[in-house]
Amino acid sequence: MSRRPLTFPKKRLIVHRRIGPNVSLILDGILIIAMLCTLSACAAPAEPGRMVPEPAVVRADGFAPALHNAIALAKVGGGEKTHPLGVSKVGDEEMTEALRLSLQRYGVYASSGIRAPFRLEVFLIELRQPVNGLTMIVTSVVRYRLVRNSDGRSIYDDVITASYRAATDEAFTGVQRLKLANEGSIRANIASFLASLHSLDVAKVPLE
Repeated sequence: MSRRPLTFPKKRLIVHRRIGPNVSLILDGILIIAMLCTLSACAAPAEPGRMVPEPAVVRADGFAPALHNAIALAKVGGGEKTHPLGVSKVGDEEMTEALRLSLQRYGVYASSGIRAPFRLEVFLIELRQPVNGLTMIVTSVVRYRLVRNSDGRSIYDDVITASYRAATDEAFTGVQRLKLANEGSIRANIASFLASLHSLDVAKVPLE
């Protein structure tokens, strides 16, 4: 009777790689943030498209002819970036894009590549947010300054205050309600500014 040769399972080579302490700390931080975001909704920044006033709020046919495709965005400041573990904010980038989309929608935004007759400077002075609550009311205070480029004269300079209330029927979590209230407040603020431009008679502002 023939004997079968003995066979041994092949050994698998396992390589252990050491992870540096800095990489390990970063991975731990990402894991903690991911777990916290899963347990409670993470804060997200305001969405620019949601801060653009609807046509039902602002008339597109009431602006002076001199303002048509004539306003360039020069400066936008005062915003604050959103941290995932903090609360929703409105940053400069989101505010800039919301203003650009708004001016574009209503036909007063100057296309890039041309020298615009007017430039718009905007500063978010304050964004008043509630600490907590079922109903979130956010108030935005924004300064708008419209300058005529030919002589550097301000033809509009004003501070506008606007509020928006986000209730529980709009969003379940408080984090999301606050985000909606931020967006609604800025949307109402931009709408008030555009409404002010309706009554602005550029031709009556004398040249310096």
